[in-house]
Amino acid sequence: MAEVKATGARNGTARLGTTITVNTLHKEFQHIRRCLRLAHDFSWSNKVVQAVKKCIDNLAKTEGACTATREKTLAYALDADEIQFYLWNCSEYVYAHPRAMVQFSFLLHIISVWGLRTGEITESTSHQGSNEGIKYSDVSLSLARCDKGALQYQMKIALRNRKFCRGNEGKVKKITLREHMDPTQRYRCPIRKFLALTLADDVFVYQRLPEDFDNRWIRPTASSRVFEIKEERNLPLCRKIDGLRVSETRMQTASSLNRILKDICEQCGYTEPVTTYTFRRGVANKVEANASQKGTKEVLGHNGDRTWHAYAAPTIGTDAQAIAYDKPQDTECFQFAQSIAYTRDLGAPKPANATLGILCIPSEDVIRAVAQVNPTYRSGDIMKKARREQYKINRQQFRKAVRSEASPVSDVPGGDDFEADIVHKELGKTIPVCIRPVPSPEFTQMLKYNPLQARVIETLWHRKEASLAECVQPLMELANPEPFRVFYPRPVLPLNDDGTCPYCKKDILSRYPHHSRVALHLLDYYCNTQNVRFCFDCTQFIDQKPGTRHCCPPGVGFDPNNQVYGVITWRGLIIRKGRCPYKLCCNRRYRHAQDLHRHIEDHHLTGLQDEPLTCPHPACGEPCNSREELRTHLHTTHKIHLVRKRDLLAKIGVRGKGTVANEAAISMLPTVEMTIVLLSIYFCLVTAKTASGGTSCQVP
Repeated sequence: MAEVKATGARNGTARLGTTITVNTLHKEFQHIRRCLRLAHDFSWSNKVVQAVKKCIDNLAKTEGACTATREKTLAYALDADEIQFYLWNCSEYVYAHPRAMVQFSFLLHIISVWGLRTGEITESTSHQGSNEGIKYSDVSLSLARCDKGALQYQMKIALRNRKFCRGNEGKVKKITLREHMDPTQRYRCPIRKFLALTLADDVFVYQRLPEDFDNRWIRPTASSRVFEIKEERNLPLCRKIDGLRVSETRMQTASSLNRILKDICEQCGYTEPVTTYTFRRGVANKVEANASQKGTKEVLGHNGDRTWHAYAAPTIGTDAQAIAYDKPQDTECFQFAQSIAYTRDLGAPKPANATLGILCIPSEDVIRAVAQVNPTYRSGDIMKKARREQYKINRQQFRKAVRSEASPVSDVPGGDDFEADIVHKELGKTIPVCIRPVPSPEFTQMLKYNPLQARVIETLWHRKEASLAECVQPLMELANPEPFRVFYPRPVLPLNDDGTCPYCKKDILSRYPHHSRVALHLLDYYCNTQNVRFCFDCTQFIDQKPGTRHCCPPGVGFDPNNQVYGVITWRGLIIRKGRCPYKLCCNRRYRHAQDLHRHIEDHHLTGLQDEPLTCPHPACGEPCNSREELRTHLHTTHKIHLVRKRDLLAKIGVRGKGTVANEAAISMLPTVEMTIVLLSIYFCLVTAKTASGGTSCQVP
């Protein structure tokens, strides 16, 4: 035990106090048993196993092992609805490919309803490289008759990789998912996401368009109709995304699914840690309260009847106070108190890259600490790591501040960022009020250049009537496995298939390495040929005739009173020009961020004394003690990136592997005077060689 405690203290893991936990020892013992069974086909007898477990339990008394466990969080299907709402309606995070959003939405449906383990639907961490998970051959889609003769789509998924059943075809169980028929809750329908993925991958034999599924028919003598899937298209349903491309054969991993879930939950404002097992615990508590013991065992995939007790909520869900006074229990309120929504705070810090046009500035101490721990990192990697560490620090400080702050007289959320919304009503009972976020102006501006996501939001959340095809079509286009590239709205033409410009016929794809330059090239050529100009705020083309003035329609253009002044980009597209915050410039517009930064530095910040200053925005007026503080304020609040990465690194003397090699290399570099002398000698030699009739000259 002393060796184990020393190991735990040295590694800093598996401990909640100063010693290793009993729960960790049990897990390590289980892992050793599994490794011996798989590698050497060896298993201890049940008597030996029980003796070792008893010895581990006694370590708490004999050796002082810690008996505490980490708090187990719970999440229910209503929490999954909130996460999906934020993902599609508010999240500004830019995924490498939009198919990741469709895949995550579908998997979140399965996890929140059935509580499946991630290794049962994606590539398990314990079976890395196996490429096992849900494939199209494991899914059966059918159209069946339901109540009152209505036709409803249903799908059955064979869980071939379920725990205790992997590799045993005789024990394979199937789960069923049905089409959500309520027109006001189309976002809850897993069939729509599944059809989007299947049509994007072209796996059906006869159905290739979303409109094919609007034609609902079954033979009068049949109870259901099964849709045939191509045998040669036995692909993973949710695939790995490599860069900008979707892998053709690789399965999405369980670790990537948990990482996406963790990031989006932190963006949503959930302050407790969230994993897929958080939803599995919620399903376990729901099923145990409403199903038999046999049903609970089948849903969770357990061998024992009492294994589900490991998923029991730490907060008792019985309303004993109502029972004591002979009143009906408030079950919804107690479930809300058990779930992750109870501690949600939309004002919590957001991760790096979670908002358009802004990156957090890590402190000097954090950058220095990261550079010392990782001396081989390049400057870009140092800043990425420092931003993540700074985010963790800000999150911890936020938790402490929230717990210690005093309540104001009026503590009702409001303003432009949040709105109070009741998330669900059923049978006359109301779940406690949940504060829903409101999309930011930058997100609303992005939707003007992302019509597919705008149509998803409209058909799944806002439109009263929408057919199945209208809901599936934008999801299918987003799930297309081809590289996702965006261009400015039509009539601007996209690139030709061979990478040439449709206007100048030149190969601009190889000429411009960045997609932003390609998109601007197409936009500028169209505007020059048609004698028009493009308004980035309302995405309209305006005639350039003399005397023509343009004003964006009310509610369509970007709010001029918004305090965001930096250039906003999305997937390489400039979706809003930058503006100078100083009133004397009359809000001059800049298409390139470098031009805006240069203008502010040269015309406004240069020459200022390090004395008390104020923000130039009339509605802000933030006091700053120096020019450096003013730059930081303009960076974090108004999204004008005046604080550069190299300036932060140079200020504290941090040199990554990719910046400056070492002091010896600096001392070997020629000075400015020596460089001028060498260039003078070189040009003299070139002149003499040319005068003598030579054709070439080597550099001395």
